[in-house]
Amino acid sequence: MPGAAHHHRIWIGAVGLPPSTAAALPFALAVVAIVVTEPSIEAHHRGPLPPDLVVPRPATVVWVLLVVQIRCVDLAVATPSLRPGRRCCLGSARRRRGTAGFGVHEASPRRASLGGREEVLVNGFACLNPMDVNADHFFKAAKLDTPRNTKDSKVGSNVTLINVMQLPGLNTLGISIARIDYAPLGENPPHTHPRATEILTVLEGTLYVGFVTSNPNNTLFSKVLNKGDVFVFPVGLIHFQFNPNPHEPAVAIAALSSQNPGAITIANAVFGSKPPISDKVLAKAFQVEKGTIDWLQAQFWENNHY
Repeated sequence: MPGAAHHHRIWIGAVGLPPSTAAALPFALAVVAIVVTEPSIEAHHRGPLPPDLVVPRPATVVWVLLVVQIRCVDLAVATPSLRPGRRCCLGSARRRRGTAGFGVHEASPRRASLGGREEVLVNGFACLNPMDVNADHFFKAAKLDTPRNTKDSKVGSNVTLINVMQLPGLNTLGISIARIDYAPLGENPPHTHPRATEILTVLEGTLYVGFVTSNPNNTLFSKVLNKGDVFVFPVGLIHFQFNPNPHEPAVAIAALSSQNPGAITIANAVFGSKPPISDKVLAKAFQVEKGTIDWLQAQFWENNHY
């Protein structure tokens, strides 16, 4: 069995090659293939080739294969999960590219030494050793069918998020779920998820929901949702949900496109930061007196995620 030099070799089947050899191999094969095949084509077609016969130019074939093999070798050297005997993640760790106003970059795999052992970290979480994985890594008795307490919340909502911190098996899988309970006239205040798009389904009651696009337009897209309705909040955009019924609670389930979506509640971040943002800065930004900012910063800014 290959020993400690795994990280200095590229593995092709059962054969371990040094990176320099593996890098040269596809290029050499491409040159040999062109030398062998091009004369045979000309030998079978004396004179001009038929116009419907597509023969790649040798230079094109060489360059395409050269680019492909460089990318493959770079990936194999940089990604421990492609080498035998290393710790790896269940699922695929990939860097996602977004579009203007809606995009986000997720962290690519990193290596860190923990307790003398090298671990692969994705989004800050250690990957699971496949030999140690069991069903409990993918299970949680979350009781998402049970109503949550909203009476103690100043904003009248309770968010129960199930992400990679509760289910280690979610790491790199790009999904999480949340139950949200709303008291009568309760809300999930304006916030963003820096790493996830959210799709919300109303299970009980009515919700007024919306999101605001990025600068310069800052357009509000909003809807009143009833039981069974669905609404999408694009990644990174400020959004909210409000229960307009003064007598009945509401319940929703949200699915998010990251195992660790994150949440930034706007009021908490702006007025409840530690240490506080200068009241001069905020007074200028909001075009109000400094006394108003001081009063806002003195409030208790509650986290409604439990």
